[in-house]
Amino acid sequence: MLRFSQRVSSSAHSNWAVRAASGVSAPSNTSASAPPPKRKKKKNKHVAQTPSSDTSALVEKPFLFETVPHEETSHIQVAKLAHGLDRVLFNPGIHWLKDPRTNVFNFDPFLETVTQPEDFNFNAMPPYRLASADKILLSLTKKHDRKYFSSTSSITGLLAQMYHLISNHKGINEKGFSTPYAKQKNTYTMFQRKPTSALLRIHDNGVYSIDQEKGPQTEKQSNEILMHLGKSLEKLVTADKEEYATFLNGAVLPEGHEFQQEEAFHYAKVEGFMLRSQLDCVDARLPGKTFDIKTRASVVVRMDPEHYKDHQDYKLNRLKGMLSSFEREYFDMARSTMLKYNLQVRIGNMDGIFVAYHNTQSIFGFQYISREEMNAVLYGSCAFGDAAFAMATKALEAVLDKALTRYRGENVRITVKVQKDELVFYVEPVSETVPEGEGRLTKYRLKIHFNSYKKFSEQSNENDANREQGDWMVRGSLNGGNKQRHPLDMSSKRGEFDPSRWNIAYTITEVAHQDVASVTGPNPSQTNSTAEAVPAFVNTEESPFSGEADLAATLGPLNNKRGGDQGQQKALHVEYADVRNSTGNLNRSDDSRKGAIAFAKQIKREAARLDTK
Repeated sequence: MLRFSQRVSSSAHSNWAVRAASGVSAPSNTSASAPPPKRKKKKNKHVAQTPSSDTSALVEKPFLFETVPHEETSHIQVAKLAHGLDRVLFNPGIHWLKDPRTNVFNFDPFLETVTQPEDFNFNAMPPYRLASADKILLSLTKKHDRKYFSSTSSITGLLAQMYHLISNHKGINEKGFSTPYAKQKNTYTMFQRKPTSALLRIHDNGVYSIDQEKGPQTEKQSNEILMHLGKSLEKLVTADKEEYATFLNGAVLPEGHEFQQEEAFHYAKVEGFMLRSQLDCVDARLPGKTFDIKTRASVVVRMDPEHYKDHQDYKLNRLKGMLSSFEREYFDMARSTMLKYNLQVRIGNMDGIFVAYHNTQSIFGFQYISREEMNAVLYGSCAFGDAAFAMATKALEAVLDKALTRYRGENVRITVKVQKDELVFYVEPVSETVPEGEGRLTKYRLKIHFNSYKKFSEQSNENDANREQGDWMVRGSLNGGNKQRHPLDMSSKRGEFDPSRWNIAYTITEVAHQDVASVTGPNPSQTNSTAEAVPAFVNTEESPFSGEADLAATLGPLNNKRGGDQGQQKALHVEYADVRNSTGNLNRSDDSRKGAIAFAKQIKREAARLDTK
């Protein structure tokens, strides 16, 4: 069980700041109601003092992560890898399906061909169940006295926003990639950092479910093909040939044949949340036993998924390099979806992810990425990742608590957006009678006043000559007390950042509230509230080859015009509509889609030129 203790900070921000120390087990008799140590109150002209009702949050308390067994579903079998793919789990790196030099298959040739969506019977697969419709999840939430319940797919988007904020928009660790990637951006893609929305629905006993909301869709979801293939490819790598054949359209099934409609899940108490994780696969020889199955389409397909069949001639035939390589796909994955993958693995207490690389027509290879490797790439070390997960979870709980202040007992929609050192979130009730964006609406701001990690990284950046990798100076420590470092763990000759002393001080402020929509200017009922001090717990182109980053640069000016209070007197509902329109699939304009298509074609031309050399 992951635990992080909290202690009152001795910094100038002691009214809010606390520490989260990794690797500290909680005493069995720890009580959240124990009286805090008496301290002299210091006057603060800028921020209201912490209310007395919040002082209990300053008492030492461990970060809670605990697996919750459920006997009624314990009989459901978790799938295992088929076709000899299990050997990928114990040999790091890429495993070619077919050796490009000799054309000799390393695995069953049956795996090479990807079944097209029109040929697969998706109705035979268990239907996805929203967290709000999961009766087992609701019962566990009430039984264990949690405030919120959700699934990994719904909550990781919100947690990712919290991570970007508290980590000072830290990029990925570039160490280990080949030389050409030194010139590429290591920041997360714009699609990873876009605003995120979720629906909070009230249930029995006043608990709330959290369902991810994709946001307004003005066009057909362009990545639908990738979602479908993710389901069919998962079945391909876990079922033998005979079983897989039953999932194809037109298959002749034996009399009385029934498809399994039950899925295995892992349940966990994580602070005030009860969280559900789907268990894709298991191998008892792994330290963490279970793992996720992920599929990764080639860069040209991701850039232009609507015309995926036009890009099936783009193949992966190199380990490293900027084009037609596994390294390119791994690098783009690290900058986009790996953060959510890591959060899913953490919530599900899993060992890692099994990745199949493809172009929607053929599979090229496989790779197992352990939890430790993801930690090293994303955070720099396991210790930093553990602290960040605890801090992000507690920050999200505080945001949700605040979001329900005005709307307790109602279903609400929350939309969050990170910008610099603050997080802006909008809350509106969900009603069948009032159209979206036309009723009551409240805007809040979570403002960070002090972040010890940001201070450390800025000081480190002052002398580039005496540091190895910028703000990636964190202490590596594997889970379970193993002090051995992962090869990608970062360190510095001058010093290391200790995640156990990571302090953040912040306030959450109600910025504005409107009862009705106004499209002509600020509503007379719009109010500006004084800051409410909240106890911090945060342990709480020239080159066409940078993938989504180049497309993000193209869309950047458009995105910058949306949302926020950039000094413009924009009605709150109009501002909110702009932010809402930037969620979901970004609703690309025709020019943006044309740019993405042109970018994909340019990559293919460069790859073809390289192949002829």
